[in-house]
Amino acid sequence: LPTNTSQPPTLTPSITPVPCNRAEFVSDVNYPDMTSVLPASSFTKTWRLQNFGSCTWTSGYSIVYVQGDRLGAPDFTPVTSGTVASGAQVDVSIPLVAPAVPGTYHGDFMLRAPDGTRFGIGPAGNDVFWVEIVVPPPTSTPTFTPTPTTTPTFIILIPSIAITLISP
Repeated sequence: LPTNTSQPPTLTPSITPVPCNRAEFVSDVNYPDMTSVLPASSFTKTWRLQNFGSCTWTSGYSIVYVQGDRLGAPDFTPVTSGTVASGAQVDVSIPLVAPAVPGTYHGDFMLRAPDGTRFGIGPAGNDVFWVEIVVPPPTSTPTFTPTPTTTPTFIILIPSIAITLISP
């Protein structure tokens, strides 16, 4: 008698290609969110990012401003002067200037490949990374205002002699 034995299904692994340009945010190296920065002062923001794509980043890759408060960011800043291999981490920095007016400021940035394609962080590689600072209001600094003082003058009158004493 023939028997009916079922065969286990054959699993075919599916390979998801890794996109060429993808980054992951690792940490704020400096100026974490809500850091206080003095009005109109220059500072350099640094993020640690990981190359999560399949392509090596070269000096042709740059950080670009996307939206929000620009904070004096240049049009682009190179990510590296060398190369960043897939899986490697790199500290990327950009020079900025805090506004002169007190408040909270937030600027969004992405990376740009040599062909002009913008990419970022997150599962789809299209999320921004950012800087967020607080410019505090001016503090009232006590100022010393001298008060005028008078030096008393005493006059002692003695017949035919006049003596004037001035106290120190």
